[in-house]
Amino acid sequence: YGKAIYTAMAKALGDQVQNGGSAVSDIEGKTGESLAGVALPATERAGYTFLGWFDAEGNELAALPETLPAGETVYTARWEADAAPIVFDKNASGSVPGRQGTTDAPVNADFPEPGALSRPGYLFAGWNTQADGKGLAVSEFPETFPAGKTVYYAQWKLDVSGLTGKSFS
Repeated sequence: YGKAIYTAMAKALGDQVQNGGSAVSDIEGKTGESLAGVALPATERAGYTFLGWFDAEGNELAALPETLPAGETVYTARWEADAAPIVFDKNASGSVPGRQGTTDAPVNADFPEPGALSRPGYLFAGWNTQADGKGLAVSEFPETFPAGKTVYYAQWKLDVSGLTGKSFS
């Protein structure tokens, strides 16, 4: 949850705590000062959908109050984790099941073995974060699902077993 805290006293300063969301602007003012034209702050968080700002009782706010209230008022941002699938691009025949989850949820699964993957004339050489193999080699799942779709690409090397010099002439 992110938080927006508005303290309304003489020369008050509103202080927001994002708690994972993007920074929101402070609101300065005095108790009773008009908030006309001041919108609830916008905030973003990678891999999450913003559900809105909520007061201490759990009521969603449609707008800020008309005037800056006395004392301290806390509004909390609520988030819903987005889908964050992990998929395997095999670049061959066969299949490797992906994993479905949401951003920051634990990935409670064993990393798949290549098993039924095959590509004539090639040997499986592992998984990589880039199709061209220039990314990071991957041999285990992350602890939690990263934001967005994650793709691991199969890497293949030429199978030269059984080849002789005559095979290349």
